[in-house]
Amino acid sequence: MSNQLFLELPARLEGGEPETLNWLVWDVETSQVRDRGCVSVEQLSALADQFSALPCYALVPGELVSRHQIVLPKGGRVGLSALPFQLEERLCSDLSGVHFAHSVIKPNQSTDVLVVERELMAAWHQLLLNSGLKVKALYPDYGAIAENIVVLDQHRAISHSVSAAAAMQAKNFPVWAKLAGGVEEMSAYTCCEASAEVVLKENLPSQNVFSVAQRLDAIAANFSPWLPNLLSAEFALRDEQSALVKALRWPVILLLALLFGHWLNLGLAIAAQNKEITQLESAIDQVYLDTFPGARVVNARSQMRSKLNALEQGGSDSSFLPWLETIALASGGGQSIRFSQLNFAATPGEIRLSLSAPSYEAVDTWVAKLQAKGLTVERGAFAAEAGGSNRVSGQISVKGGR
Repeated sequence: MSNQLFLELPARLEGGEPETLNWLVWDVETSQVRDRGCVSVEQLSALADQFSALPCYALVPGELVSRHQIVLPKGGRVGLSALPFQLEERLCSDLSGVHFAHSVIKPNQSTDVLVVERELMAAWHQLLLNSGLKVKALYPDYGAIAENIVVLDQHRAISHSVSAAAAMQAKNFPVWAKLAGGVEEMSAYTCCEASAEVVLKENLPSQNVFSVAQRLDAIAANFSPWLPNLLSAEFALRDEQSALVKALRWPVILLLALLFGHWLNLGLAIAAQNKEITQLESAIDQVYLDTFPGARVVNARSQMRSKLNALEQGGSDSSFLPWLETIALASGGGQSIRFSQLNFAATPGEIRLSLSAPSYEAVDTWVAKLQAKGLTVERGAFAAEAGGSNRVSGQISVKGGR
């Protein structure tokens, strides 16, 4: 839908004669007015019944909203907390009595700040909140038009030039035009009152003066908001808050996707580690069964520790661990000699080993190493292994002393 609804809010909503609001429906694609009218504040809800689906942009008199530009050394929340105090000397009212609307605060960069009386802002906010309209933003009228535009009628003038932006009474425009730089380059729109057109032609080149039906026509045709939305902080409308939620929707979805991927990878890694742990525990059980054939495995590590403790109960006279260490040193940690079974008898002090070797010569060499360590080695029968592996297997008995 290309239509937009523009609504002019009055300066005051209480006291005096009943206030009326001008409204206009603008077709963005064709740059034409689709509908226009004027309603009282009390009848605003009737306008919502007709145009509740259209995005609405509300405008307030720019004379009531002051614009400031400040530079802060810090951004984010730190800059925001310092912002009011930077403006305190420029304002003639208590800080608690005004509302600040600002652009994104970046360190050491110019920040646009709009200041308006909090009482006025509260009245506008309540009016828009109760209207039922789909209000997108609230701007001072000079903050809604593109650069190099002047809009003038017999009552008011709003302008956005290269060097300044302002709203004023029409009678003050000639003076402002002489003081503001670059005005001669501006394109100007005026309402049909002859007096307003004369004023413009006296202060601007005549070829840049155009006539339109009403001030809202000119604003809609040159709608290009460049200042912060006044409906911010505690005065943000629900629609604006939902727009913020929509803007954050995809970043949040992306963040959730990244978190899901992280936890999925973590879960897969844990599953892989658990599988590896299970395999290692099975291997430990198998080693225990190979060491103690026929034994019942409950907790291989604890049972192996108990076996070792039982073997060490013999104290310094126990021969198992010293012999085992001697056998390990003689074997050199190599893979040529492979042990398949070990049996130890404390009495008469003997270790029986079942093993395989790449050749008979390897068995002879290994036995010689054990004997050189002071052990008595008795060889059993060795024979070639089946399956064509070229290895021989057999048993030996190891005792202390020669």
